[in-house]
Amino acid sequence: MPAPYGKELPLLIQGLLVATIASHDVGISTFLFLQLPLSARTISLLGSEEQKKKYLPDLISLEKICGWALTER
Repeated sequence: MPAPYGKELPLLIQGLLVATIASHDVGISTFLFLQLPLSARTISLLGSEEQKKKYLPDLISLEKICGWALTER
């Protein structure tokens, strides 16, 4: 996450972290991948300032979790 909500890591580092965690526990890596890059990043890019202030601090600190719905046709 960009400032003021976090620190942006290069994509290569993010990928290596997820791969390393996944090699030990796929469930945790899936949760982290959904929680931060998909959910929090979507709010960071597309949300209003009010939404960012309301949701991002708790999502990034993992005090709250969010859902991300995906369907297949």
